[in-house]
Amino acid sequence: MDIYLEKLMKQFTKANGLNSIDMNSLEFLNEFKEWVTRQRVVSRDYKDLLNYMQIPLSKIAEVGKGEFDSLALNNNLLMITPYAEELALENDKIINADFMVTVEKPLLIGPDKKEIILDRRINSFMTYNPYEEEDIINWELLVGQGYPITTGVYGKIYDQDKTTKIKLLKNLKNKILQEVQEEYVTLEDKYFYVIYSTPKIKKLNKMI
Repeated sequence: MDIYLEKLMKQFTKANGLNSIDMNSLEFLNEFKEWVTRQRVVSRDYKDLLNYMQIPLSKIAEVGKGEFDSLALNNNLLMITPYAEELALENDKIINADFMVTVEKPLLIGPDKKEIILDRRINSFMTYNPYEEEDIINWELLVGQGYPITTGVYGKIYDQDKTTKIKLLKNLKNKILQEVQEEYVTLEDKYFYVIYSTPKIKKLNKMI
């Protein structure tokens, strides 16, 4: 199975508290498709919350999302992902790479396992609904390196993984040494939690 779809399906099973499920069954696939559609609708309200928080999106790079759960694809934003190789061929705002944070800098590794120089259009990073804790490991270091970060979670208030997802972000928040803006909002049967941190001294783009 495609790695991206497998991660998204596991997120679906966690949200719905499903165990020992046949992921190839027609029933499961239909329910998964409906969930993806609902999440896309919720993501529109999530984007509205980012705008309300006055988070600048024009030079932000979305990290680690794919075709079915990306805000970047629908909003003409920059995107760093290993899950959109075919899309990257048609869109210069998609960078086909794995993203990791080292103690020195953010690191982009392309399909050929070679480092990709960070695009000068990028001066901050965001992700949301991380599939696993490793998806945001060391993200607190980005703030110290001069990059604003935006991380969030959203879904339905009755999701089984709601508490776990919020706790994951709060753990990240507690590691950030600089000021953090956070918002928790419920709207009808939806919830949204966002943390946003901007370095006190912004990173200067070096002229090459």
